[in-house]
Amino acid sequence: MSNRIIQQQKHEAMLQRIRDFRLMDDDFMTKCFEENIEATELVLRIVLDKPDIKVEKIQTQYSMKNIKGRSLRLDIYAMDSTGKKYNIEIQRADKGAGAKRARYNSSLIDSDILPAGFEVENLAETKEGIQAMCKIMEDMITDEKKNAAIRMLERGKLTKEEISEDLDLPLSVVDGLADELQQS
Repeated sequence: MSNRIIQQQKHEAMLQRIRDFRLMDDDFMTKCFEENIEATELVLRIVLDKPDIKVEKIQTQYSMKNIKGRSLRLDIYAMDSTGKKYNIEIQRADKGAGAKRARYNSSLIDSDILPAGFEVENLAETKEGIQAMCKIMEDMITDEKKNAAIRMLERGKLTKEEISEDLDLPLSVVDGLADELQQS
């Protein structure tokens, strides 16, 4: 095989890897948001339904050390113009994006930024933001699964039941996608 063909195959393989990137991929997400205040503002405005948020500073892959136990790495740690801190976690996998993880992360952030003697009753409630982020992440995961199901249906190599099982999607959803494909 000639060197030119090998180079072309490597180039095509690299292009395919780029096509497969999703914002949910940790490395890609880090590069997209790194020093990108506009993108961070957009995500916070959508997730928190607060169109007036103005982000002043962001850090991607920000590490918070906990000398008493488990540390954490925040995908995006942002601060708005009022000094409020935001932890943005991007999760691609079905597990790990739950409210308990968000609660743990918030507790470490609180313990890191609160001054000694601060009355915990004055802590802001973050439940709505946590629920909104979890819902958005669940929807994004479901959308990715639906896109994968459509590709599998188009290939026609698996049954609808197999697709449903492999992607952990209800069979009724896969049936609906198959119907949509037939109508288009």
